[in-house]
Amino acid sequence: IIEITEGMVIKDVSRAILVVKTLKEMGCRIALDDFGSGFTAFSQMRDMALDIVKIDKSFIRNIKDERNHLFVKTLRMLADGVNIQTVGEGVETLEDARILAKEGINHIQGYAFGFPCVERIWLPKGHAFRQFDDPAPEKKRAFPERTLEEALQRSVN
Repeated sequence: IIEITEGMVIKDVSRAILVVKTLKEMGCRIALDDFGSGFTAFSQMRDMALDIVKIDKSFIRNIKDERNHLFVKTLRMLADGVNIQTVGEGVETLEDARILAKEGINHIQGYAFGFPCVERIWLPKGHAFRQFDDPAPEKKRAFPERTLEEALQRSVN
């Protein structure tokens, strides 16, 4: 999966569409990062033939705000209609994860689920520089379950 930022798309929409088309022909999946933070039109989202839209954290972190909630819900409905998966970025609490799951957001990304981990998969296993050190070893996850579904199930019980 290759992520492109909304800012990059705005700078040159026709070039972005060409780059995305080329990458997709090579077998890559494309995610549009930070959606909602700029001025990408829904038609541009469709024309780029995206696979994933990552909803900007400014909407996710304030998901309890009625306007943000409506934006996320509407974007998810639109994305479903054109067969694009959704990711909620910046999910920091189990409560926010629960709201997003209820609204049908496909994936979450954020500290509620886990901290970033960078692995240089092109280096051989055991190579000294393959894995970066954990940036926050004292804080692993907000909840210990392996999946959002497990965490939500535990919170119901």
